[in-house]
Amino acid sequence: MGRLGSKDSIKGAMRVIAAPVVNILVVDDRAEDQLVVKSILDDPLYNLITAQTGADALKRVLENDYAVILLDVYLPDMDGFEIASIIKQRERSRDTPIIFLTSLGADVGALYRGYSVGAVDYLVKPIDADVLRAKVSIFVDLYRKDVRIKQQAEALIEANRRARVREVAEVKRDSEKRYRELAEAIPPVVWTAAPDGAVNYFNQRWFEQTGQSPEQAEGWGWMAAVHPDDSRAREQQWREALATGGIYESECRIRDREGGYRWHLCRAVPERGRNGQVIGWLGTYTDCDDLKRAHAAAEGARRRSELLAAASSVLSSSLDYRTSLERAARLTVPRLADWCVIDVLSEEADGGEPVHLEPAVLVHSSPELEQRLRELRRHYPSVNGPLGSGWLTDVLATGKPELIRKVTADVVRALTHDETHARLLGELGPESVICVPLVAREKIIGTLTLVSATGGKNYDESDLAMARDLAHRAAIAIDNSRLYRAAQRAVALRDEFLSIASHELRTPLTSLLLQLQTLSRMMSDEEAKVSNKLDKAVQQTRRLEKLIANLLDVSRIISGRLTLEIEDVDVAELVSDVAERFADEAGRAECDIRIDLAAAPLGHWDRLRLEQVVTNLLSNAVRYAPGAPIEVRVEAVDGLARITVADHGIGIAPEALGRIFGRFERASDGPHYGGLGLGLYITRSIVEAHGGQIRVTSQMGQGARFVVELPLEPPLMLTGPPATGVAETAARSEAG
Repeated sequence: MGRLGSKDSIKGAMRVIAAPVVNILVVDDRAEDQLVVKSILDDPLYNLITAQTGADALKRVLENDYAVILLDVYLPDMDGFEIASIIKQRERSRDTPIIFLTSLGADVGALYRGYSVGAVDYLVKPIDADVLRAKVSIFVDLYRKDVRIKQQAEALIEANRRARVREVAEVKRDSEKRYRELAEAIPPVVWTAAPDGAVNYFNQRWFEQTGQSPEQAEGWGWMAAVHPDDSRAREQQWREALATGGIYESECRIRDREGGYRWHLCRAVPERGRNGQVIGWLGTYTDCDDLKRAHAAAEGARRRSELLAAASSVLSSSLDYRTSLERAARLTVPRLADWCVIDVLSEEADGGEPVHLEPAVLVHSSPELEQRLRELRRHYPSVNGPLGSGWLTDVLATGKPELIRKVTADVVRALTHDETHARLLGELGPESVICVPLVAREKIIGTLTLVSATGGKNYDESDLAMARDLAHRAAIAIDNSRLYRAAQRAVALRDEFLSIASHELRTPLTSLLLQLQTLSRMMSDEEAKVSNKLDKAVQQTRRLEKLIANLLDVSRIISGRLTLEIEDVDVAELVSDVAERFADEAGRAECDIRIDLAAAPLGHWDRLRLEQVVTNLLSNAVRYAPGAPIEVRVEAVDGLARITVADHGIGIAPEALGRIFGRFERASDGPHYGGLGLGLYITRSIVEAHGGQIRVTSQMGQGARFVVELPLEPPLMLTGPPATGVAETAARSEAG
């Protein structure tokens, strides 16, 4: 017995612990950077938790432990060094490794500062995927090893404790063997048997529990108290132990005085004489019913947790809630139910029409019965719910779940529409039913119904709690899907409005511009002052037309309607023409445009759109670098046409470099710099439509350098009608 105890202790202490899912905190205010990190660290054993501000990051640190923290150096409310310092001051997170992320090169000062506040490494964006995975993997392994060591230490302590308990029990059993007269005082059932296995003694506990008399239990009569489903296996195992002379141990259900059954652990050891032969058996029955039920409950909880995790993953995998709901329902059937129905209230119409209930998902464990269930719903479309009329009324009205532990014939008759409906439903055999509301943002949007068929389990409160958890996740999936569709509709309406508004504004604006130009030409020399005013009016009108053109271009880009008319273009000639037409505006800003045509390549591009690119870059340079020279260089590099526009103005802040090509973004928000922030966005879109790329480098106070690289042959020869309308008018007016 001692050897068995030691072996069990070692097994318990050295039990293999499965690799746990670890938390990794990603702190970055840029959603796209977070998405990059998530895609690199896409691993089922990594739970990526994100934060966009310093305050949010500190809150996440208080909520969880992390294997590693990926921390952006520059955040909107505080920098990464300050956040790292606060994290390291907290006892629980003091040893959490921190890797700084930055879009700039890490200078020595920044490195020293990062290490001084507890950072373990420093990565520069764009992040090398292999490097990030390798570094994170190292810290995750270290974290898991620490966790595993703690768990093994706890397991060893527990194993030693259990070993001591078993040793005490063994001593107790030896004492019981020696002093048989004390058996009557022992709570468990104690019995002895002859060498052939016939029981010749039970203590009083057996008779009190089973209600048998000593005469009934004598010999093999005690088998009548064993559950019929266990008696044959119990007898066979007992006879095998008699044949081998080994220790006997098994579990079986023993009937009590009221006729119920409780699980017992039966254990018997042979009593041997001096010659080693078996001269009798000493045994006990120990009630383990509570423990067995606890184990069953724990196993049920584990299965429910796995089901919830799988359902959550499925529900979050798609924005088509009908598809994700059906997949989740098929996970639920047959694990938790024999059939599952999810009814959803239709979205409220714009005119305020009342919503109606419609079945979104209908799943049965049997394909044949699933088809019959669908036919039942089609035959009774006005019946509210899967069971019958009025079943969901209370749930939808009150928001409270319903649990029918046992569906009787009377219940079926009360819930169904007519006798035919009752008969069809009875053929499906509902045994027990749960119905819970789907609630999203404090609003009921549907119901989840789980049904256990005949021969299945009767639902209880734990099943109801499980159903409510499933319903909560399903409601979130439905609500997210509807919000996403609403957002798509809103964006489409916005883009349509921009397009229509731009076209509508163009008509009177073009007419006004033509009238002003005609009036300006009609002025005589004596009317020079009036002519000057008209020239300014024309300039402002052209500026307004350019803004409208930009809005129209944005709507075309977003909707995918930006087309290119490809033709042979001499890029050197194009740049020279644009610079010449731009001379007056550059002169007013006291900017000297210097052109270097190192190697002027020929290519196939949309000339009008390419002029728009050069015009936008020159306009940007004049706006942010008045009184300073502007260098424009055209060259051929590795089969590409490269256009470089450099100025010597105020420069661009480091934190703005990554966003200036976005919509409505400007390099500076000062009062002297106008514009809607669309020029560089349109420029980038045009360049990328040609298969090229644009990049910028800058330092504060030293100007900015924009580089456009275009393939001589676009990868997709996009042909079609030329870009006309406001955008073309603006481009030509800027060029002229």
